[in-house]
Parts: sequence; C-alpha cells; structure tokens
Amino acid sequence: MNDTNPADRYDVPREVLGDADSEFKYNVAKISAGDEHTAALSQNGNVWTWGYNYYGRLGDGSGETRAMPGKVVTALNYETFDLEGIVDIDAGITHSLAIAADGSIYAWGDNMYGELGDGTKAQKSTAVKVVNEDGSDFSGANGISAGNEHSVLFTNMGEIYTWGHNDQGQLGTALADGETSASVPQCIGSSSEGSKGLVITKINVTGTPVGETYTTVPESISIFPTQNVAVDLNTIKVITSISRFNVYTSMSTGGSGGSTVSPSDITISTDSDLLTIDNATGVISPKTATSYGIAKVTVKHNPTQYTKSFNIVIKPEYSANKSATIVGGSDFTIALKADGSVWTWGNNTHGQLGNGKGGNNAQVINPQQIALSNISSVAAGKEFAMALTDDGNVYTWGANESGQLGIGSVDDKSTPQKVSFDLAVGEYIIRISAGDNFAMALTSAGDVYVWGNNDYSQMGLGNTMAHSDFYSPSKIESITGATMITAGANHAMVYAVGKVYTWGANDSGQLGKGTDTFSASTDGVPKEINIPTSIATVDQIIARGDYSAIISDGKSLSMGCKRKLSIR
Repeated sequence: MNDTNPADRYDVPREVLGDADSEFKYNVAKISAGDEHTAALSQNGNVWTWGYNYYGRLGDGSGETRAMPGKVVTALNYETFDLEGIVDIDAGITHSLAIAADGSIYAWGDNMYGELGDGTKAQKSTAVKVVNEDGSDFSGANGISAGNEHSVLFTNMGEIYTWGHNDQGQLGTALADGETSASVPQCIGSSSEGSKGLVITKINVTGTPVGETYTTVPESISIFPTQNVAVDLNTIKVITSISRFNVYTSMSTGGSGGSTVSPSDITISTDSDLLTIDNATGVISPKTATSYGIAKVTVKHNPTQYTKSFNIVIKPEYSANKSATIVGGSDFTIALKADGSVWTWGNNTHGQLGNGKGGNNAQVINPQQIALSNISSVAAGKEFAMALTDDGNVYTWGANESGQLGIGSVDDKSTPQKVSFDLAVGEYIIRISAGDNFAMALTSAGDVYVWGNNDYSQMGLGNTMAHSDFYSPSKIESITGATMITAGANHAMVYAVGKVYTWGANDSGQLGKGTDTFSASTDGVPKEINIPTSIATVDQIIARGDYSAIISDGKSLSMGCKRKLSIR
C-alpha cells in the first residue's frame, strides 16, 4: 500500500512497506482488518494503522485519512507518545483495542456507546486506557475482540468482560436502570448484591485428584466431576465494619477483623442442578460424572443476611490442544471455553444462539450453554453459526435462507445440526470458516468443501444460480492439498501447495486479480493470485468483509477496499 492517493483501490496484493526507512518493514507480528482501515502489531510492540480516519479510528491523533502506515499514539499532559509494549491488537468496525504486556488495555476510535471502555462516550483519536468502575486501569487481560459497537475481553482467570452497546443483549449481562450501553467493562455473571460482611478464609478442593486450597474466595473454582469443593465452616467470619473492597479480587481488608460465626448459622445454596450440597459439612459435589458447566454458589450467614458468592466450573479433563475463543456474528456472540463447551448470547431471531428458541422476542442477555461438547473451534456468519468437534464433525445452526447450514434444506434451525460430508474412510474435517451466508470446511486430506449462498459464485462453479445442490457441502474439485481456508463476506481464499487461490465477490478488488470487476465465469472459480517473489512462504491468510490479507515472515500484503473519503 505505497500509493498515497486515497481514492485508489488495491486489486492485487501489495506489500505494506511504510516509508523507505520505516521500522515497520519486515517487522509485522500480527495484522487486523477493520472497516476501511487496518491495524498491524510490530514485533517490537508498536501499533501501526492506515486507511480511513473518521472517528479517529487510526489512533494517531491527526484525524486525517492516511495510505501509509503510521504509529498509534497515546497522550499525557497534552503531549503524545508512541504506544509501546503492546502484545495483541484487534480492529473493529470503527474502534480498535490493544493489550499491553502488563495486561492493561488501550482503545481508540468511535465511542458513541462507550465501546472504548474509558468511562466516557466521547470519541478518541489517540489511545486511552480501559478503566474499571472506580476509574483505575483495567488489568489482567488475555484476549480481546472489537465488535461493531461493543468490545469483549477475557482475563487470565478466564473471566469475560464486555462493554459498549447492549441493544441486542450482546454484552451478555443486564445493565442497571434499563441502560442499553456501558462505558466501562462489565463482568459477565457478576453481581453487586451483598457479600461485603462475610469472610471465608479456607476452601479446599478435595477428591481425585486433590486440588488447591484457597485462603480468599476467588470468583471461580474449576474442578473435575471427580472432585469436591469443601468450604471450611469453622473459619468463617463476619466483619461488621469493613473498608471498601472489590468483590472480584481480595475478599477483605480493614475493618474490625471480624468474629467467627457458628457453622449452624451458615447456609450454602446454588442456582444450578449441577451440584449437591451438604450444609452440615460444607462439602459441594458435582451431581453426576457428566455434570459439566458453571454453577453459582452462595454462602449465607443467616443472622446478618451477609452473603459471599463464587462460581464452580465443572469441566471434563483438560485437553492441551483447546483454547478459549470468542467470535461475534451480527448482534450475537459465541464463546468456546477451554473445556470444549459452547456458550451464546445476543440476538436470536433466527435461532442463531442454538438454544432451541428463536423469534423476535428470543434474545438472550446472559451467556447460556448450548447442547454441544468436545468442541475445538467455532465460527460465526451473519446470522448463523458453526462448530467443529474434536473428532472432526461439523455442526451448524441459525439462519438458513441460502442453505448455509449445509443440511439439505433452507429451514432455520435453533439447535445444532450435524452436517454430512461424502468423505473417504479415515478422512475428517480439520478447519471451518463462515462467510455472511455461506460456509467452508477443510478436510484432513486437503480437500475444500463449500455450501450456502451463491450470489457471487462462492461455490466456485463459475455461475451465480441458486440450486438445491448448494444446500449441502460441495467439494471444490480444482483444489487439492489445501492447508488454510478463510471466508470473507462473499468471497473465499485458500492456501494450497504454496499457492493462494481466491474466488467470489470482487467489488472492492478483494480477489487480488488486478481489477474490481466481477464476472461469474472468471471470478467465480478458484484462481491463483500473483504473490511477490519476495514472499517465500505464507503464514496466514485473512478474509474479512470485502478485504483480504496475507502474512508472511513479518510482511503483510493486503487487497480490497480503500474507499474514498465520505461524510457520515
């Protein structure tokens, strides 16, 4: 993207170089595509941006659209400094997020609904810190995602926080007094009720294997079905005079020190049928060997009505090849936990939450687990979702007007449906990707399957007709040996045997063929794109909206839309 004319579109991959002497060159660790702008993280912890700068989405303090990479800055005492020490980034539609090495979070851009999390609703053209309710810097972040008008993160402890617009329940929590947005992070599942007067100083994880001993109450305790949680009733105290503290961190400081209470005055309860509780001993146990999920436990001192709550997370034996993931569709969110369970919330008009419900009044504001287990990855289309199991099976649910669920029909489904593939013996699915209204899957043999909408020949057959054959997975016969797939809104990319192939919509030049025209017969079939000879290997391919990108050995190449400046 060396061309500085803002009106240009880039229809073939171009290496993003910056100035001739720029430290950006050969130094890219990650790239993220927003709406009409791009963010890149350098290996030395700086963030670079370029593109359309309305709402201050480039974070450089200028407000000017730029076709060359420039550094994101932060301001202090009316001076600006390069943003440094960053380890992760994510570009949203009109705002972006970054995680620093110390676990704090920076944000910049549009802030109409508080999506920057700085406690205000004023847009920021330089990076600002995300803060807690009390104005202190948020810390402990481990993963981030910038949505349309909301933001999501998860912490080192596995807690999920959201902030920004909540008109469709996308924050996953109810807000006070009917508010529809939050300008600081909200912990999903958190509560501000009571608990300040009760101090629990010992909780043991017992059973097989013997687990940790907690001297303060954590927000969550993770156990296997073969383990128990034992609250030591003999060490519980009530503090009648306490200093201010945060219920999600240390359980007590200051005050009188408290007095030990009688175990008979303590009652332990739960909001879930996953657990059994023995109030005489304080032992909490999973009800069955397959009781997986999250249960809130409340310890109550009956004479004072003081309470203390924490979550028990029951999980199957941990698998090292799984990691937590959060993805968002149009006004709904999917969370994949490390235990392989899937949780959803937000808009549910077409059953995209997978909870067996749907319709105009079926939105969910709190995360709910759906009937899937042993999931290794998830993907979200516009109004449908996908999940891949550990053993290589694919499930889909939600909107299905174009057959994007791959189940042979066009009926919406509010529960996960297994997708059938015509695979060889021993072959299974290893990757999935969702476009707006079509889907892709990659097999262990390197074959690529597609299904769903074909308005831009996403099926790779060189035509734009609708056909019932596309309601089930269709193999792309011209590609073998594939190792990467990715779906944009209406176009597809595949990496196979050292080559990158694209097909589908090309209104913004996202296919990398040199023009922004579209012909089904030529653009609707997989075509190899010309990559600069300096690119020896491809590390990652990205398709998002009407934009495509390639990452190779610290270099980033991009193609797609760079629209003219417009007034909004």
